[in-house]
Amino acid sequence: MKIILWPATKQLKEIPIPQHFHEGYLDNMEFWAYDDETATATIKWKNSETVLRLISAKYLLRFRERYIHTLARHQIICRREVMEAAAKEFTRMVATIINGKPWMASMGKSDLKLYENPGK
Repeated sequence: MKIILWPATKQLKEIPIPQHFHEGYLDNMEFWAYDDETATATIKWKNSETVLRLISAKYLLRFRERYIHTLARHQIICRREVMEAAAKEFTRMVATIINGKPWMASMGKSDLKLYENPGK
């Protein structure tokens, strides 16, 4: 039997999300994109390594009206054409929320998580 030791890896740092986002939370948003490696929508801020990963489109129900409109103004980025249908699930939910108006905290507690990119 051989024992192989792998070098230590840099892990993502999980940051707890507040129950309600503070005013102006997405004002500094740079873009949002569909990450096909993790099957999540990712929101990136300007001048920050922190990203918000949305595990499911239904978690958009926790956002305030102002933030939903901010997301609607930005087109979701998708690196691979084959994953566009999955990315559109998030933009469809934004449109559904705008039309139906089920704002902020409709889902209560959810699995939303903030991650900080590990140092390179």
